Amino acid sequence: MKNTRFKKILYATDLGRNSHIALDVAMNIAASTQAKLIFMHVINNMDIEQDEAIESYISDALFKQIRKSKQGMAAEKIERRLAEIKDENPALFASIEIERVIKEGPVTAQILKLVEEESVDMIVIGSRTHSTLGELLIGSTASKVVHRSKVPVTVVPL
Repeated sequence: MKNTRFKKILYATDLGRNSHIALDVAMNIAASTQAKLIFMHVINNMDIEQDEAIESYISDALFKQIRKSKQGMAAEKIERRLAEIKDENPALFASIEIERVIKEGPVTAQILKLVEEESVDMIVIGSRTHSTLGELLIGSTASKVVHRSKVPVTVVPL
């Protein structure tokens, strides 16, 4: 009997060097449950605050161009990742409906907001190893998502 409990799975990524490991997990879960996969990247809030500081020194048109460029670069990275999967495992790629989402703002808040808006059933997110002190001081996105999420979260070590 097939498992149809998961209809939408959110894969949240920073598009970092080893994030493809978590993408592989998310795609395999989506394929095995016949769920739609939402591939999400959030342009981090700190970058936006830096942009706003820069905005006071450059024209509005140039500022908008910079923001659009960041979104374009993220979209290109997403498409490259998906093309790699398609090349490596075309059957897996073909078996999954994939939606691409790029948001701006506080990362954890944007992830959890999308979970609510899209009625996501599960989150898959990668996490790098951090020192205990580092986690106490700043926390990781994965840790924040796990503690605040109302749906199951699969954390993949990167």
